[in-house]
Amino acid sequence: MKKLILLGIVGALAYTQRADASMLISISANSASAMCDNSTAAGVLACGAAGFVTSLDGNTISYGVGFSVGGYNFTGASGTASNVPGDPLFSNLSDSKLSIDHVSGAGDLVINFAGWNYNLPAGPDLILSTSSSGIWNVAQAGDSATFQAWVRNDNIPTLPGGDATAISPVCNSGGPGTTLSCSTSSGNVPWVLTGAQFALTGEEVIHQAIGSEASYQGTVNVTGTAVPEPATLSLIGVSLLGLGFMRRQQSKR
Repeated sequence: MKKLILLGIVGALAYTQRADASMLISISANSASAMCDNSTAAGVLACGAAGFVTSLDGNTISYGVGFSVGGYNFTGASGTASNVPGDPLFSNLSDSKLSIDHVSGAGDLVINFAGWNYNLPAGPDLILSTSSSGIWNVAQAGDSATFQAWVRNDNIPTLPGGDATAISPVCNSGGPGTTLSCSTSSGNVPWVLTGAQFALTGEEVIHQAIGSEASYQGTVNVTGTAVPEPATLSLIGVSLLGLGFMRRQQSKR
C-alpha cells in the first residue's frame, strides 16, 4: 500500500526538472511561519533547515510527515509542483496538503506559493483558471478552504495581485461528519501575455477546527483560448487526496 501511495504522489507532483524553474512556498498560522525559495543555492539550504525538500531551481518542493506550523501538523506527504517553463498546451502550478491535523490555536492556515519563468503556452491570448478540492476524514461545522490565484506578466512571484485573478468558490466540508469531500473550480479568465515570461501565484486559506483532519489541493492552470477548460487536470489533485485518505484509513485499522 505504501508503495502505491508513493507512486501516486510521484506521478502527481514530480514533473521533469527544468534548469530555468524557480518556486517558493510560504506556510503560516497563528504567528508562526515556514518558507522555502529554491531560486538560489542559499535559499535551498534555508529550505532544508525549515523542513522542506527541494533542489536549486527545481520543479517541486515537498514537506509533511512531521512538518508543523502554528498548531497545524502535517501527517502525510505534501508538496508544491509546477511544470515550468510550461508546454504548448498548458502551464500548471499546484500545492497538495495531505492529512492535516489542527491541534492548537484559533487562526487559519494560509499557504502562499508561486512558480515563475513560464514561457508556454505561447500566447498572447491565454486563459487562467483554478480548481480546489478537499477531503475531510473528520470535519467540524464551518471547516472550509478558499483558493485564488494570479498570473503576473512581470514574472515576479509577488502575492497577492497580478494581471488576472481566478477564484474558486469556497470549498465547504459540509460538517460535522466524517468522510466528506468537495471540489470547486473557477471560470475561465482571459488575459494577454505581454512579455517573454510570466509567473503564477496561489493562495489557499484553510479554516479547520481543532480536532478536524483533512487534505487539500489548490491548482492553477494556464491554457490557450482554443483549448477547452482543463477540468481533467483537477483529477490529479483528487487522486492524490484520495491516496492520502486511504493511507490514513489503513493506518487506523
